[in-house]
Amino acid sequence: MLDADTRNSELFAMFAPPLAQVVYLREVEGWAEFANILNAREEPNVVVSLPANIGDEIAEQSEFLAEALAGMGRHLVLFWTMNRSPQSVALLRPTLETIGRTATATVAVRNLYFGDRDRFGRWNESKTRKDFIAAGGLEMDLPDLLDSVVDATILANPTRRFVSLDGLSYAHRLVAKRWLGQCYAEYDRLAPKLGLGDR
Repeated sequence: MLDADTRNSELFAMFAPPLAQVVYLREVEGWAEFANILNAREEPNVVVSLPANIGDEIAEQSEFLAEALAGMGRHLVLFWTMNRSPQSVALLRPTLETIGRTATATVAVRNLYFGDRDRFGRWNESKTRKDFIAAGGLEMDLPDLLDSVVDATILANPTRRFVSLDGLSYAHRLVAKRWLGQCYAEYDRLAPKLGLGDR
């Protein structure tokens, strides 16, 4: 896992080395480091967490990224996580015009922390969504997780990963396992179309 969100490095905090590394993609040198890290990793799948407002840098480096991925024989699957704001919809189109051209698959993810899927009206009824689906884009939902379980796991200090739920109450373990099951079901539904293999 590569965490490029250096201001809010939650992925790095949760997984830490050697599973996770931080890479700085606000500068050209960081993109060169990114390519070297990808080339050195043997794992077939690498998760990269990008920060908000990095669209300009991605646009500038999209050709470099496409060439690097092709040279390594790697494929890009883009997950676009949305809240219910207009920006979540509006910023998808320019992203697809830059980094999206390199992606072999693109998934729009409704983050249900912000409400049920029916409340994502700005996305659900948008022309952007219609064009996205018509072009082969995929959709999935990220289920909401009980706040008290988030506090006891993701936001705990130190962070507690879901592979080790020891120390949680019975109810919190049950809620966490059910949430993971929902996430896996969403992923499994799309996996054959993403070319990522089994989990």
